[in-house]
Amino acid sequence: MTVLVVIEHDGTEIKPSVRNLISAAQQLGHDIHGIMIGFNLSSLVENNHLLAGIDRLIVNDHSVYEAQLAENISQVIAQYAPNYTHVLFASSTYGKDTMPRVAALLDVEPLSDVTNIIDENTFIRPIYAGNANAVVHSSAKIQVMTIRTSAFSLTKESEFAVEIENSQVIITAD
Repeated sequence: MTVLVVIEHDGTEIKPSVRNLISAAQQLGHDIHGIMIGFNLSSLVENNHLLAGIDRLIVNDHSVYEAQLAENISQVIAQYAPNYTHVLFASSTYGKDTMPRVAALLDVEPLSDVTNIIDENTFIRPIYAGNANAVVHSSAKIQVMTIRTSAFSLTKESEFAVEIENSQVIITAD
């Protein structure tokens, strides 16, 4: 069983919240793969000290992903997702835009703003504008969720020793 973490970046640097996302993924107790989608990603891949804890990084680098449109990116992630038990996004604008599209493409229910992981199918998320917490048990074949990164600790920065796979999946929104 393996977890897929979507690596958010702005084209020049990896978002620091990715370290919290990896920490959440580590609580699932499985191998962790990351996926980075964009254009001209070579400097990000080289400057990857924020990605400690990821066993393998899938890099999809093509000019069609320069604007990082959710319509294109979600289709790429959905191509990889069947190989994973969980697909994690940060609860950011990027994650909240892309995650429901991936879940729809996979025909699974999305789970948003997870603040605690009890086990691989049971999670805690806020409800009623954060005034209460719900324990959610999901039996989806693939758990697709956003993680409220402030609820998880940071992984440590370190030298990056991970297998890097350069992908050629190119999907455009017509």
